[in-house]
Amino acid sequence: MMNLRAALMGLLLLAPLVAGDTKHSECFGLTGGKEIQFLGKSPKFIITAAKSNSTLLRVDFGRIAEKSADGQLVQGHKIPSLASEQVEYSAGSKVVGDVNASYVTLRLPLSTVSTSGGDLLQCPSGASPAVSNLDANSFVGITIYFGMEADTTFPFGYNNTVTSAANSTKFSIEAAKWPFCSQNNTLEVQLELRTGAGRDARPKQTNWTADDADYDGAVAESASRAQPANQSRKHGGAEGPGQSERQREQRGVNKRHDPRVAGRMVDRVALLTGANNSAAALDLESYAYDDVNGTVVYNVSSVVQENEDHTTILLTFPAFDTIYYDPTISVGVNATDVGYTEAEINTATTTTTTKNAAGRAVSSRLAVLVVVWVLALL
Repeated sequence: MMNLRAALMGLLLLAPLVAGDTKHSECFGLTGGKEIQFLGKSPKFIITAAKSNSTLLRVDFGRIAEKSADGQLVQGHKIPSLASEQVEYSAGSKVVGDVNASYVTLRLPLSTVSTSGGDLLQCPSGASPAVSNLDANSFVGITIYFGMEADTTFPFGYNNTVTSAANSTKFSIEAAKWPFCSQNNTLEVQLELRTGAGRDARPKQTNWTADDADYDGAVAESASRAQPANQSRKHGGAEGPGQSERQREQRGVNKRHDPRVAGRMVDRVALLTGANNSAAALDLESYAYDDVNGTVVYNVSSVVQENEDHTTILLTFPAFDTIYYDPTISVGVNATDVGYTEAEINTATTTTTTKNAAGRAVSSRLAVLVVVWVLALL
């Protein structure tokens, strides 16, 4: 009996090694044979191919840091990693327009964060922070929308919208009452992107515009409080392909009825997934609003950094009281259409196939070892 009990305990302990990553606390099916998995109810999610469970795109929300006007970190005003914080997790569904959308919201009250080397309510210069206390209205939040089976139009600022193509994923970044030490300071939010192609994902950045010419009813009286946008980028690129109305909607761009944002560039960051001539694409607007239906416009800058096995995106927001930002993700974009060569696509596919095969072989060997070990104990 003792040997049987030990064997069963061993199976429980080793099962995670055979099954793979067990941190996926929530998993939702998507159309097109995909799934979206949320890891540990934290600001990390993976879009996978459902049959093979191979990673198509992983997005991690990392460091949030206040910086001075000269780009230096403000002591104590940094959250080293959102993933290490105890975020408030909620999930549900809602109708957007006439389309059903599922969502997961991750909300971090600033009163609970573990800052690095100081206190959010203390400024190293001796200045008073923008807010005197961190209450229920002081937070950073991320909402991820998915499962839209048709093109879906979301509100984004005054009389503006952003359209997410069918089967795409949209997320919003919200924040309020960050205790800025100066109105000249900025807040930098870090994202890390990974795909199954690893170092062969070959991130490409393109810049393009796609405006709706109908500006009727727009208002321009509310002045922007934004800092001048920093247009520095690691990867340059050509303007995106055709700009027909249908193409604009499929690419998840805003209908810009607000003339203050007319002609703004969209940054698209594409990465090879290593699956069937497929790429993932993140579309980043160069502006944010003070609320989902807000009227104050803020400039947003994005910098892309290519690392060994992942791509880092740094989003920089000017000092704000409240802010709302609305990027869009598409997985399954035709890799050729976003500028990849056949050789690049083939290399990524080979890398992914080899890695997946190696992973399956390891799982099989572990399963055999578990069975042998259990039999030896019986």
